[in-house]
Amino acid sequence: MDIAASLLPGMLALLGGFLGALLTRRTDYAKWLQQERSLAFATFLREVLQVRSQALDIIYRHTQVQQRDMEITELFMGLEIHKQIVRLYLELDARIRLDTLVNELRAALNPSGD
Repeated sequence: MDIAASLLPGMLALLGGFLGALLTRRTDYAKWLQQERSLAFATFLREVLQVRSQALDIIYRHTQVQQRDMEITELFMGLEIHKQIVRLYLELDARIRLDTLVNELRAALNPSGD
């Protein structure tokens, strides 16, 4: 009986240690995931601002529509990789909304409508 009485607190302490480690692991993973998500969103937003600025420069610099549209298309192709990374962190409806917003930005920066 003395052995069982001394084993029970030891087993409970061991179980508590495992549960604590599990909770710590989950918390650390959630923090890491949030940091990665924030980094992806910040990078994407920085790229969107850069694409917008460069597209406006292209619009005002070029009089030839075809050349202008090609350069703007190239800018958005470079943005695509960042958009795809951000999409990994979004729910389906938010992914659709993101695609719509990027397409609207592209249409707004492409005066010829091509």
